[in-house]
Amino acid sequence: MSWPAGIEPAAGRTPVSLAVVAPTPVSFTENWMSPYHVAKLPEPSTAQLMPAPGVDRHWASTSPNATVRPEAALPKEPPIARAGNTGTASCLLGLAAALEEARPHEQILVVSYGNGAEALLFEATEAITAWRPARPVAAQLARGVPLAHYGKLLQFRRHVETEVIRAFSSVPTMVREERQNFRLYGQKCQDCGAVSYPRRHLCWQCSSTRLAEHRISRRGRVFTFTKDHLVPNPDPPTVMVSADLEGGGRFYAQLTDCDPAAVAFEMPVELCFRRLHEGEEYVNYFWKFRPA
Repeated sequence: MSWPAGIEPAAGRTPVSLAVVAPTPVSFTENWMSPYHVAKLPEPSTAQLMPAPGVDRHWASTSPNATVRPEAALPKEPPIARAGNTGTASCLLGLAAALEEARPHEQILVVSYGNGAEALLFEATEAITAWRPARPVAAQLARGVPLAHYGKLLQFRRHVETEVIRAFSSVPTMVREERQNFRLYGQKCQDCGAVSYPRRHLCWQCSSTRLAEHRISRRGRVFTFTKDHLVPNPDPPTVMVSADLEGGGRFYAQLTDCDPAAVAFEMPVELCFRRLHEGEEYVNYFWKFRPA
């Protein structure tokens, strides 16, 4: 297995995975989940990976009730405290956050639980000093937008009845247009240099048929926008933006993570991959704009 530059498995240590071994529970109640599954399972897996005393180390993610604590461990606030429960991604999100502050030769202990427990021990190498994350976890959490009131949370989580658009979805179409829609490949004219997105048969500027594949930028500036108060939305109005991208091309998408009153022409924006709808009873994702 290959590891990202800047980290590697700690020398002499092997990742540990434990299966659930417990008395047959009557039900998955808090009495069983809390004292045994949450607290005890991380303990034996962590004990096998305990670093030598005196080594600087981070906790990327672990059970709050676990009793195993290395003496020199540096407690870290897990991203779940600010980002909420991200499910399966929670442990890796914690690792990413720990790596952003790690120094050479520090060891990072990652512990997760659920249907067993897993413990991974990493050691930062000298390459960690040159690593610069494109979108640091800390910066993304700092840009979080608080909800105005609890009712909006209930709407976003669909705990209250709201009008829903029955959106069209097609798996064959999704697969066929995956490179364009998900990987953001458009076209660039070989005669005049104009960038087209989505793909087309003729250049929009000179009508040439000599169009080469071209990956468009994810950053740009608002060319024009509109605010739709009619389409169902848990956080109305729905702001749709047409933005001129860096390097050419124009992209039309919904704007998110922004106060509708703050939208303006020439506002810097960037594309982010977000949940769009649940057409045909499965979750559909696409690109949305957010302030850059």
